[in-house]
Amino acid sequence: LIAYKPINDEVDILDGIIVNFGINYSIIIDDNFNKFDVLSAANTVLGRKFSKKGQFGQSLFISDVFRDLVVNVDGLIDVVDVELVNKTGGLYSGVFFDINTHLSEDGRYLRVPEDTILELKFPEIDIKGMVI
Repeated sequence: LIAYKPINDEVDILDGIIVNFGINYSIIIDDNFNKFDVLSAANTVLGRKFSKKGQFGQSLFISDVFRDLVVNVDGLIDVVDVELVNKTGGLYSGVFFDINTHLSEDGRYLRVPEDTILELKFPEIDIKGMVI
């Protein structure tokens, strides 16, 4: 006895959209630390964070980037700015994604549509830090 019956036997499978992005950030470091070592550590922290595959429709919380850097990087005093940039063309996806229109009103997270997934494809070149 079947309690539930499907309405139809069709399942629509749609292509997902891959959006490649990069991160530019500015930090303040302790004068007792080498700026290149601190930048390298910060890039490593972010590279690990974004090497994990996300899910379709999963938002990116910029406030998490601030927190991860401050908590996990020795010699880093403060994160001044974090900017997300869309990467397109060449080895990247050809999809243009207007980051500014998808940012929350307070700029703390990036809203991602249900059919879209974010990918930081090349951490070694897509993550750029600057000491100010």
